[in-house]
Amino acid sequence: MPSFSFNFGKRKIWDYYKTKSEMGILTEYFRKKISNTRSIHPIHSVAYYGPMSNKIPNHDCSSSFGKNSVWDWICNREDVLNVSMGLGLIGGAAFVHYAEELVQVPYREYVKLNGKVYDNFGNLLKKNFTYFARKEFKNKIVKNYFELVEKDLIKNGIMTKKIINGSIVTTNTNTYQATKFLINKLKKNIFYMGNFEKRIGLTTKPV
Repeated sequence: MPSFSFNFGKRKIWDYYKTKSEMGILTEYFRKKISNTRSIHPIHSVAYYGPMSNKIPNHDCSSSFGKNSVWDWICNREDVLNVSMGLGLIGGAAFVHYAEELVQVPYREYVKLNGKVYDNFGNLLKKNFTYFARKEFKNKIVKNYFELVEKDLIKNGIMTKKIINGSIVTTNTNTYQATKFLINKLKKNIFYMGNFEKRIGLTTKPV
């Protein structure tokens, strides 16, 4: 489960044991009471448990979604599924950023994460962590096209989406198939998942 901590930019400190998950009460309960391992990244950490735990890399990577990160493992195994409860692709499928970083989309850039990061032994790490974040401009914003992406993934049989009790959205996505699909799309159209738009009068349509 995700144990993301987006407030690192304000607090400037991340601790393997003390930093709470900001992804909801269920993820925090899982992190504290169930998981036996947590990947080390000040924003995009993941808590996990089970017989495969020892095979998942402990994020031997400075960037959020780069080579040898947890996401690299998640997106390159054919037997991994991304299950989202209460959310669709928007907010419930961080794995899509792996493809964006791999292809190096022009609307994102590496941002250095300044602060203190402590591992599971209490050691202060000297590694420089980064986040492949959306670019910031005074007169433009970066708009994601995840609604269109979700429709394409469902259309191609890669994602299934159900609504329980008339309101609770659940999705199930094969991350390996989705990653291959997204990379192929991005190589054909680098703005497939997002683009720059003016801050006022957002009328730009997907390229």
